[in-house]
Amino acid sequence: MQYPSLPSMKSLLAFEAAVKRGNLTLAAADLYVTPSAVSQQVRRLEQHIGFELFLRSKSGVKLTPLGSQFNEYVITALATLRNAQQINQPADNKNKIIITALPSFASKWLMPKVLTWMDRNPHIQITVQAQDESEHFNQSSAHMCISFGIDSKTLDNSIELFADHVSLVLSPQLLEGLTDPSNNNEIAELPMIDVDWGQAGAFLPSWGEWLAAAGLSPRVVTNGPKFNLSSMAIDAAVSGKGVLLGQRSLIQAELDAGNLIAPFETKLPLKKSYYLVYPQHTLKHQNAMAFIDWLVVQE
Repeated sequence: MQYPSLPSMKSLLAFEAAVKRGNLTLAAADLYVTPSAVSQQVRRLEQHIGFELFLRSKSGVKLTPLGSQFNEYVITALATLRNAQQINQPADNKNKIIITALPSFASKWLMPKVLTWMDRNPHIQITVQAQDESEHFNQSSAHMCISFGIDSKTLDNSIELFADHVSLVLSPQLLEGLTDPSNNNEIAELPMIDVDWGQAGAFLPSWGEWLAAAGLSPRVVTNGPKFNLSSMAIDAAVSGKGVLLGQRSLIQAELDAGNLIAPFETKLPLKKSYYLVYPQHTLKHQNAMAFIDWLVVQE
C-alpha cells in the first residue's frame, strides 16, 4: 500500500506555533524566524493537504473548520514524536523536574516551597520556569504547571490547589502617617495600586467591589500606580506607594514579616481557583509525582 507523502516538519511546526499564538508574527518570534517564513510554511502546508487551514485577518489567524480537525491530528502526531524521543533518555532525567507557573505566583508562593523540597531532596534538580502563557505539554518538556483557572476541555490531569482571596493591605508607615489611622474612610482615600492582568483581570475583584463589600461610601477610585505583575504591585505597597488588594497567597510572607498590614476584615474571593496540572507522561515520573503529592498538601 502506498501512502501519500507527508508534509515537512518545518511546515507542521510553523502551523503548530500559528495555532498556539493566533498570530504569525508571534509564532515567528517563538520559532526565531521571520513572519514571512512562517506564512510561507503554512501556505506550503495548505498546498500539500489541499485545503485552507486559517482564516486570515489584520488581527491574526483563526482555524477554519477543516483546519481545526487537522490540528487535532497534528497535536497527536507531534506529541507522539516528542514522547518517542524520550524512550532512551539518560537515567539522571528521572532526577529532574520541570515546573511552569505564572511569574508572581512562582516567586511569591511556589519558590519558598520548592526551596524546602530541595533541602529535603538534594539529589533532585528542579527547574522553575515563569511564564504568562498556558502550558502546552505536547510542545514542552515540563512535567507540570500551576495555572489560574483551568480549561474545561483539557485532557490533562488536574488538582485544585486552593481558591484565593484579596484583602486591602498597606505598609505600616503609610498607615501611621494618616491624620487618623483608625478612620477607615481616610485609609480608603489613599492611592489605590492596580494590578492589570489583561483578560484574566475579569476574575479579580475590583476596587469598586471591595469598597462596596467593606460598606464604604461609593466614590471615584483614587488612581495609584499600575502594574502587570502582582509581585511588582506588592513591592510598591511595601514601599508605601498606596493601598493594594493583595492576594493572600502572594502577600502572606509580607504580612508575617510586618511589611504589610491588613486593617480591614473584608476579603473577596477570586473568581477562579489555582490548579496544578500535569500530563499523562508525568504519571511515569516517580520523583515528579512525589513532588506533586507533597505540594498539594502544603499551605
